[in-house]
Amino acid sequence: MTDTTLEKIQAEPQKTNDPRLNIKVSNANPLPIGSNTFELVVVDDSGNESLAAQVIVIVRDTARPTAVLRVTGADGRLLPDNALEFGASFILNAKGSLDVPPGKISRYVWSLLD
Repeated sequence: MTDTTLEKIQAEPQKTNDPRLNIKVSNANPLPIGSNTFELVVVDDSGNESLAAQVIVIVRDTARPTAVLRVTGADGRLLPDNALEFGASFILNAKGSLDVPPGKISRYVWSLLD
């Protein structure tokens, strides 16, 4: 097996005498989420080239986001013990919620359970 990096195969075709190519991916330059097409052309000992074969590698974002929920008064200050006066307005604040890059939170779904 021949080793290479994602950066090298992105920069130029990798030529090997080995039928297997191990592509090392770094956290600094990962394969993007979604479909990524790789192509192979083989050459025989007479110099004849094959038609190109392609494979699609699909990278999925499977990391769950983290929901962070805080309660503040109408003035934006955190409420001690999430307690408020009867009839008082309040704010549900999810600003601390996050997702692992390159993901990002695109929607907030709010519910009252009881």
